[in-house]
Amino acid sequence: MSKSCKFGPECTFAHGEFELLRKSHIPSNYRTKECKNFYTNLYCAYGNRCQFYHDEKPEHLRPIQKESYVKSLMEIEKLFEKLESKINSDIASLENNLKNHDISKRFR
Repeated sequence: MSKSCKFGPECTFAHGEFELLRKSHIPSNYRTKECKNFYTNLYCAYGNRCQFYHDEKPEHLRPIQKESYVKSLMEIEKLFEKLESKINSDIASLENNLKNHDISKRFR
């Protein structure tokens, strides 16, 4: 069995590295802009064929530094404390309004 293609010179496929054509039509800014789909939806339907840049680990998915993580947690805790204080204040105000409202007047 010989290692020749039955289509010979008419074959449209490369039979080795030596027959592969290099892409000469690629612009100089190829894959220099970020892919909007990949960075917005974390998915690009084009995959490796996409004309735009895909970083395997986008910055928002990279591990956060411990210091910034702890700082973020402390800020969240402060926000929850403010929210809890506001809710408690609103509940106290509603309870006070209910105490001062005479329901019996409605049924006269």
